[in-house]
Amino acid sequence: MSRPKLEERFTQPKNWLWGQFNSVRDGALRFGQLAEHEAPRAHVVYILGLSEFSEKTFELARDFNNMACNFSVFDRYGQGASPRYLDDPHKQHSDGIDADVEDLIRYCETHIPAGEPIVLLGHSAGGLFGLHAIKKRPDLFAGAIFNAPLWGFENQPVKNRENFFAHLPLPSFIKQSYIPDGGPFTPRRESKMKPDDFSSDPQRNKLDDYWRENNPELQTGSPTIGWVQQMCKGIMRIRKSGFAESIKTPVLLFTGGADNLVNNDRIRKFAKRLSNVEIHDFEDGKHELLVEKDSIRKPLMEKIENFLKNKI
Repeated sequence: MSRPKLEERFTQPKNWLWGQFNSVRDGALRFGQLAEHEAPRAHVVYILGLSEFSEKTFELARDFNNMACNFSVFDRYGQGASPRYLDDPHKQHSDGIDADVEDLIRYCETHIPAGEPIVLLGHSAGGLFGLHAIKKRPDLFAGAIFNAPLWGFENQPVKNRENFFAHLPLPSFIKQSYIPDGGPFTPRRESKMKPDDFSSDPQRNKLDDYWRENNPELQTGSPTIGWVQQMCKGIMRIRKSGFAESIKTPVLLFTGGADNLVNNDRIRKFAKRLSNVEIHDFEDGKHELLVEKDSIRKPLMEKIENFLKNKI
């Protein structure tokens, strides 16, 4: 059976560079980079959400290069073409977010030329790691853009119970088990959550299934209970007094009104504590705003371009 043909905007750009760098854990992480500018306005480093992989960002990389920005993305530990935590490669697990934050800092220190202002672009769980990174290394980052950041779960029964789950004593075999009703890779079109739960764009919401069905190395299943607990621990750390108040990095923040994965009330509550933040809500937007329909995505990208021009 032959692959369906992708539109050119979704294919690997001509000057795309693949590479690897060493994780603070064992193993090498795969990265991709589109850097066509010698003196870019910024170097945008995209931090993937849960289960995502670099191939989904080809269109986004082109967009940023058209804004006179260079672009980088890497497959975080446990997903994409990077190493896995457990013998079952489909289990999306975590042993804590600190190593993910350190991997992000290491990539920025070693693979972005000096003098290029670094702007983080974090989606979902990537928005949680990115927030911890700008808190830890404010000197390294010129700005941050967060799309539907995981600063609170919308999913029941975790919603507004992150503190409980963060401190729940669990044996290893429970931590390494799939969440209830979870399991190995299933194409989105066949899963409980359909592609249009993530995006309302008829073409972009096919990309996840396209790449993973044509490259089994990219396939992942559901998260583990341990992954959920570690995210809850990371969320509770940002809610501590003084965390948000100490962040002076310019932040651009997007939420989708139809997002059923992250808690928008918690995002807005946290944003009120930031001293240098611009927030926009797209009422009809779903979780993956960066691959939404053009009526949402186009104004969102325009707001990003204005942020880069005026804040960086």
